[in-house]
Amino acid sequence: MIPEELIELRCRLDEIDSELVRLLASRFAVTRQVGEIKKLNRLDPIDESREQAQFEKFDALFRQHDLKPELARKLWRIIIDEVVEEHKQVQESGEQNTAG
Repeated sequence: MIPEELIELRCRLDEIDSELVRLLASRFAVTRQVGEIKKLNRLDPIDESREQAQFEKFDALFRQHDLKPELARKLWRIIIDEVVEEHKQVQESGEQNTAG
C-alpha cells in the first residue's frame, strides 16, 4: 500500500512538471521571436557575452535556492544550445529564401 502522503507529493510533482513544460514552451516561443529579430538585423545566432551573463545569473539563482550551481550550468547549457541551434536554422532558412 502506498502512503497517502506519497501519492499527494507525487501529484504535486506532476503539477510542477507540467508547469515546467509550459514555461519552457513559453520561453522557446519568445526565443523564436528573438531568432527572427536576429535574422532581420543580421546578428549572429550566438551571443557569448549574453550567455556568460545568463550563466552567472543562473548560478546565483540556484545558490539562492540551495540548488547545486553545476545543475544550473547543465540545464541551461542544454537550453541555450537548443536556442542557438534554432536561431541558426532561422537564419539558414532566410538565406535559402533569398537565394531562391
